[in-house]
Amino acid sequence: MLSPRNKSLLVIEDDEQIHHLLRFFFPEEYDFHFAISGEDALGLVEEREFPVVTLDLILPGKSGMEILPALRQINPFQKIIILTGCASQQTAISAMNLGAFKYLEKPFTHGDIQDVIEQGFARYSQERSAAVEKTPSQSDLIRLGLSRREAEIAGWVLQRETNGEIARRLSVSQRTVEKHLETIFSKLKINSRMNIGKKACELRACIE
Repeated sequence: MLSPRNKSLLVIEDDEQIHHLLRFFFPEEYDFHFAISGEDALGLVEEREFPVVTLDLILPGKSGMEILPALRQINPFQKIIILTGCASQQTAISAMNLGAFKYLEKPFTHGDIQDVIEQGFARYSQERSAAVEKTPSQSDLIRLGLSRREAEIAGWVLQRETNGEIARRLSVSQRTVEKHLETIFSKLKINSRMNIGKKACELRACIE
């Protein structure tokens, strides 16, 4: 669950001037992490929880629009703020349809970016808390045929924890978590993390 102190923010941007600007605007407020390409960003998001992500649309390799769905799939609660200097109404609509939280044009002011970031953290915390309340109990998951450790991991998955975060919580390697997930998928006859919740709903209608 998101701690009030978790202010981790991932900036996906290949322009180092934006990196420096954000650090200048917020020298202490946020725990900044930076990625200069979509591929680098996806690796970071797999490893840890970022409640808020800022995403440039023009990146080396895959574009921001191309990686946006993948970011949402890894953590659907994550709030993605599009920051771009190449704005158009159609692009903004497309980004929002793909799950972006907000769309902000460059150049932006200190107040503008702070407002959307804080809105992102607040919404993330609210949605995560609501999801935790609806998460099936470990005994519910065991009734699906999972072992206690598998049920524990499945529970964290339902709370949208990344594999890296689960590994840290359980003091095991990320590969160990991945192996458990492979077993969970096999037992439940599913092929993705997202389908664990659907299987749990067959037993107990607790996740929308």
